[in-house]
Formats: sequence, structure tokens, C-alpha cells
Amino acid sequence: MALHLAVHLMASKHARVYREMVSEKRTEYRTYILSIIHAIGCIVMSTIAMLYICGDGKTVFNNDECMNTVRYIHIWAMLHSCGYFLTDFFFLAFVIQGRSSLDYQTYAHHLVAVTTYYQTLYFMDFMCVFGCMLLFIEVSTPFVSLRWLLFTHGMAESPLYAINALFTFFTFLIGRVVYQFYIVIFYGAAWVYAEYQRKNLTVY
Repeated sequence: MALHLAVHLMASKHARVYREMVSEKRTEYRTYILSIIHAIGCIVMSTIAMLYICGDGKTVFNNDECMNTVRYIHIWAMLHSCGYFLTDFFFLAFVIQGRSSLDYQTYAHHLVAVTTYYQTLYFMDFMCVFGCMLLFIEVSTPFVSLRWLLFTHGMAESPLYAINALFTFFTFLIGRVVYQFYIVIFYGAAWVYAEYQRKNLTVY
């Protein structure tokens, strides 16, 4: 909410396009800027949590203890995203009052994400760490949101728009297709199966 207010004050002062918008459109404008801020926070915290937080060269990819130990940065990352999704849901549903099929998909996405991430915080196990890893897929979001902002500011024919389109394609391909497929299928599923096997062996 504080970020919405800060963006509103800055855009009102420096962006003529924003000043000329109706209230609902202004809200949409702010949500695109906040999605960039949220995504950058996700990428930074996810990268630190995966590669640097455990120390001594340990990462979630080469050390079981690192993968199975929930730390403050994982909790911060989950709450960072839950806060964003809840706020974005509120503005989209009650201020913008979106009723398109895309809006309903967004509602479902936000509710499922919040429910899932709060569940990981309840159990405080490796799924909390995995959820933080999954936040790295937001790497494409800043460029998707920037595309809307560039279009809104009448820059759809500019070189910057074309460059941003290339970054959108490559970050989406790497983050949302290759990386997500790898950690969900080849890493996450394999980890769950290994945990299941270890627990069964312990019982027997």
C-alpha cells in the first residue's frame, strides 16, 4: 500500500500520461510498476537463497542440508510475494474491478500462490526452500510489465520497445520454461521421491 502511494505521488508529479488517466487506469499503471519491484525482490532473494546463504560453497543444488534448512531469507521471500499477491488481488478485484478472462486467471493465480506459500511457512520444511527457488521464474516479469508501460507512454515503435521484446522472449524462455521445467521435474520431484524413500527406510 505504501509503495502504491509512493508511485502515485511520483507519477503524479513526473508523468503527464498518468495525470490524464482515470482512477482505475492509474491503479493499473501502478500495479505494473509494483510488479517490477516485486519481481526484482524475488530474483534477488531467490538467487541469494539458492547460491549464497549456506556458505562454504554449499548451495541447494549440491548440499542436502542447505536444501532442507529454512532460513530467514526464505521466510522473507514468501512473505514478500504473499504481500504483493494479496495487495494486487485487492486492487484488481475491488478498484479496477477486472472481469475479463485474464483477470479471472490472475485472481486464481494469486489465490493459489498465496495459499501455497503460506502452507510452506506452516510446515517450515524443504518446500519453503523450494518455493523460494521457484520465485526465480519472475525473471521475465520486469520486461513483460515494462512492455505495457512503454506502450502506454507511446513508445511502441521505439528501439527500446524492440530491445525489451527480445529480453522478454529470452528471460521467459530461460526462466519460465527451461528453469521451471528443470527444478519442478528433474529436481523438485526427484527430491520429494528421495525424501519419501528416506522416510520409508527410517520407518522400516
